[in-house]
Amino acid sequence: MLGTRVRLLSLVCVDEDEFLAGIEKLIKKDIPKVWLKGFKPDPSIKAEPINMGGNRGARNKPRGGGSRNSGGRNGGGGSRRR
Repeated sequence: MLGTRVRLLSLVCVDEDEFLAGIEKLIKKDIPKVWLKGFKPDPSIKAEPINMGGNRGARNKPRGGGSRNSGGRNGGGGSRRR
């Protein structure tokens, strides 16, 4: 479908500004930014780091002492680090 025009919309919060800049760098184009009335970013709000999934599922894991395998990943007990 050559010649087809497509418009995309993405909502980006202040925390995702670096991701948007990375996309622009990757595609080598500036993405036009439009702020909707009532949704303009507040410059006094500091961006917070985004957790990229390193802690997924943590809310379902037992906390402290109540696991089936007390040996952890390596099957042993204690804190044997080499």
